[in-house]
Amino acid sequence: MGGKWSGLIAEACRYDAEGLWDIEIADGKIVNVEPSVPGRAVLAGEMLRAKGALLLPGLVETHIHLDKAFLSNRMPRPAGSVAEAIAMTAELKSSYTPEDITARSELALDRASRFGVTRLRAHVEIDPIVGLMSLESALDIRRCYADKIGIQLVAFRRKASSVVGNRSSSSRSDAIGS
Repeated sequence: MGGKWSGLIAEACRYDAEGLWDIEIADGKIVNVEPSVPGRAVLAGEMLRAKGALLLPGLVETHIHLDKAFLSNRMPRPAGSVAEAIAMTAELKSSYTPEDITARSELALDRASRFGVTRLRAHVEIDPIVGLMSLESALDIRRCYADKIGIQLVAFRRKASSVVGNRSSSSRSDAIGS
């Protein structure tokens, strides 16, 4: 993924202020925001000229299931109801592999990042079929994407099991849902 970006975003419009603005960034963090000065030099890093484009805060995705991303092309037919979609998805879980979950998750995260998502909450299912596979995959992905997108993991159980899905097995997540 590389290091944190440093440089200047010049001549940007802010959603909360009039005029053009220069935003100085060091190691991925905003360190200075001031009215744009024509011909400003960049002391460190590179310059991106916004040319009046609107600069917005990063977007937040509050509910995503990375382990279920991009499954629609595997469905036998379009679902006629939410219940049917849940049932068809449950049937597909037996074919999950760690590599499959990781590949689909990475595709979803790359796409989300390109569209401006900088933080997301991923719900990770723990059940007797997938066990901890989705959680373990999500933990690895979170480490790999740490410099690109902030990921909060919420582990939740389906069909309670005495072996899989108890509080201790999901303690590596940020939160536990039901």
